[in-house]
Amino acid sequence: MFDFGFNHLCIQVKLEGDINQGVTYYKKALYYNWHYADAMYNLGVAYGEMLKFEMVSGLLRILPCS
Repeated sequence: MFDFGFNHLCIQVKLEGDINQGVTYYKKALYYNWHYADAMYNLGVAYGEMLKFEMVSGLLRILPCS
């Protein structure tokens, strides 16, 4: 359940304007549950807002194909 809490915490932190801290929390959520789709999506959105598009494409490369 840690992954769920980290995702909501990083949304709050990001809304307060600290995108870098939000990214850190998204990564922690994914550490506990790599298949947590909300955290993965939100991490990609955060990287896009930071104009780090190479990081978004990196996420797409490491996702397992189903």
